[in-house]
Amino acid sequence: MKIFHVFALLLLPLLSFSQEVLMGISARYDDSFTQWTIYTDDEDSEGELEIRWSTQNDLTKWDFDVNGISGRIETRWRDNLSEWQVFSDGDIVSMRPRWPRDFSEWRVTDNKTTLYFKTRYSNNGDEWIISTEEHGWFTIYTEYSRDPRDWIIVDEMNEKVSMSMKMAMTFLAIFNTIPRG
Repeated sequence: MKIFHVFALLLLPLLSFSQEVLMGISARYDDSFTQWTIYTDDEDSEGELEIRWSTQNDLTKWDFDVNGISGRIETRWRDNLSEWQVFSDGDIVSMRPRWPRDFSEWRVTDNKTTLYFKTRYSNNGDEWIISTEEHGWFTIYTEYSRDPRDWIIVDEMNEKVSMSMKMAMTFLAIFNTIPRG
């Protein structure tokens, strides 16, 4: 019986479910930033991020689905693009600028974990980063400089950081970089 317990303890890390790892996101069409394809470490599956009401060009409501994890991203207040929330799998993630009217650094929290996600260079939205000893590393950057259609993601966050929080950070990077108007 003791051999079984030792064997089970050795296999437990191998049997635990690993969290999805984000690899990239690309605009589905070259002339539109309302539909996105999300790439993960599962090469057989793609996710999506889409504006909810594309005919109305309402940028305040988005929906996503990544390998069966779905949710929505919405502004907290209708006419205020500086406070957002992600609703997914029972999680609520809040996003707001760390400093008033400074959209280069955001506070992202699910009330258990708080992260500060920011641009690498304050005057350039092509690269966003977070690096902590406690939670790991997450960066998203444009494949080509000043071209917000294709993004590469390096996702080395630990299991404490939910897919909802990763989608929040991914959304903040692309939304604050794409042209609007």
